[in-house]
Amino acid sequence: MKLTDMEESIQQEAEHKCNIVQLKPYDHQVGGHNCMLKYDEKTLCKPLNEQEHVVYSNTPDSLKEFFPNFYGVVTVRFEKNGDKILCYAMPLDCSYCKDENRFRNYLLAIDAWQEGKEDSRSTKVECSQSSKDSYNEALKVLFKDRLLRTWNKYVNNGLGKFILLENISKDFHYPCSIDLKMGTRGSGDIIASLEKYERHVQRVNQSTSASLGVRFCGMRVYNCSRKEYTFTDKYKGRTIDESGFISCLKDFIYNGNTHRKDLIKPIITKLKTLLQNLENIDSYRFYCSSLLIIYDGCDSDNQSNVELRMIDFAQSRVKQESTNHHRGPDNGYILGVRNLIRIFTSFLDEIKNGGTL
Repeated sequence: MKLTDMEESIQQEAEHKCNIVQLKPYDHQVGGHNCMLKYDEKTLCKPLNEQEHVVYSNTPDSLKEFFPNFYGVVTVRFEKNGDKILCYAMPLDCSYCKDENRFRNYLLAIDAWQEGKEDSRSTKVECSQSSKDSYNEALKVLFKDRLLRTWNKYVNNGLGKFILLENISKDFHYPCSIDLKMGTRGSGDIIASLEKYERHVQRVNQSTSASLGVRFCGMRVYNCSRKEYTFTDKYKGRTIDESGFISCLKDFIYNGNTHRKDLIKPIITKLKTLLQNLENIDSYRFYCSSLLIIYDGCDSDNQSNVELRMIDFAQSRVKQESTNHHRGPDNGYILGVRNLIRIFTSFLDEIKNGGTL
């Protein structure tokens, strides 16, 4: 088959051997300020934070099952083309980093060539048309806001370093996820400003972070009866008390027809393993990090399969740091895990006593 001039140009450029990947939106992001991008079906791309990179490079062996797999660092190029923001990942030593004009022309050529082809950004969500339109529109607004925030960081030269992480939702058709901010601290050891520190302290004291060591920070749940997702943002978690927090956990395992009682024991089992491992780790601190719980909302092949991961380590500390003077386990995080175990166990007790949650 004869190649068009554009296809031939792209093919010739590819002979420089660097693997250049166009990043796509990650549709299942729940929390976070910056935009998570999809490198491929199994891998996500996240802006590199030096401290988070340190944590992923020094993961304790006993916690590896609770960390996303870390696949290294890439350079990401941002290019604006009209109203669109194009994002491409490449190796750190890619020669294109040194040739702005050539690379820009290459990226725009790829984008034009892919225009009109099947949209690889479509999700597997089978929603009714009206609900699908409204949900997708809300998703686009949220993604665009995060992407613009990320873009603004690299607007001067368009280049930034990103880390590659395991896509925890990769095996689920209808991933349902909840983001739980863990611990009793609102900031790490390094304080950007007194004003920001006081704001974070107030946020902790006014939420369940102070009393429970955990607060709700967003969730996305698939409703099987309506065939649509519902999304609840982090702001709800800043105002609710323990009763409201418990209601959020119940909502997380509700599929529109019934509460997924089959998920409760697997969640408790994983939380207990995490707790035991955290209690035996010295000097690590996971300040302001999150615990992500994911399950499949409507797939018989993945019933009762639960994934639980610790994420977001920009303000965490590892034992290997010379400036880390913390000793013993992270009691604030441990408090949060213990309370999660207590609450999910109370769900089982409620069911045993004839309740329906």
